Amino acid sequence: AWITENGRILDADDLGHSPVAGVEDQDIGSSDPRVVTLDDGSYRLYFAAFSDGVMTATSADGISWALGPQALPPGGPQVSLVALPGGGWRLYVVIDSAGVSYVMSYTTTDGLTFTADDGRRITDREFPYGPIQSPFVLRMADGTYRMYLTTVPEGESVGQAGSNSAHWMVSATSTDMLEWTADPTVAVTDMLHPWAGLEDDGTVTIYGGKDGVANALKEVDEAKQAA
Repeated sequence: AWITENGRILDADDLGHSPVAGVEDQDIGSSDPRVVTLDDGSYRLYFAAFSDGVMTATSADGISWALGPQALPPGGPQVSLVALPGGGWRLYVVIDSAGVSYVMSYTTTDGLTFTADDGRRITDREFPYGPIQSPFVLRMADGTYRMYLTTVPEGESVGQAGSNSAHWMVSATSTDMLEWTADPTVAVTDMLHPWAGLEDDGTVTIYGGKDGVANALKEVDEAKQAA
């Protein structure tokens, strides 16, 4: 059961956007929030602000937020951040360019200034489907990493007009966060924009969209399942 705490955290006015009268789907507002906990116990929020790019906000209590600076330029919503062993984070984002969708990564020590890693982490060509989107990276119990992504049938684009004929969650694995290997099969059907969390017992809880409705499931870690 879910309870809305305080309505909107940031709206179009907070971002300096002016709604266009009579236009339902316009480039205002924000979407795709990701939150990290900082060393002092406060929080930083990363979210897509459309033409403003990936923006940040900070909060002491996780409820009231102050708008911060831009983290990335436009073109990559639905970011995912993973803490690095020596401090800082690696951020993952999907880019669509020249007919190819691919995951790029950036590193940061302060959470605000990002440096692009060389090369591409993984592309849609590594999967036998269509474009990829919404990467979420999780450090597993054994120290390896798993990336969950959204994909759609070949020839379609994610979120295209009139909806997609199907959408799936796929995954990839890595030992170093840079080189990734696509898993060979669809992990979950009818799953959009996954968020994953590792439980104390080694299982993974995944939240995502399913035909516009929030959905949750449990996936047992492969290593634990094999044991």
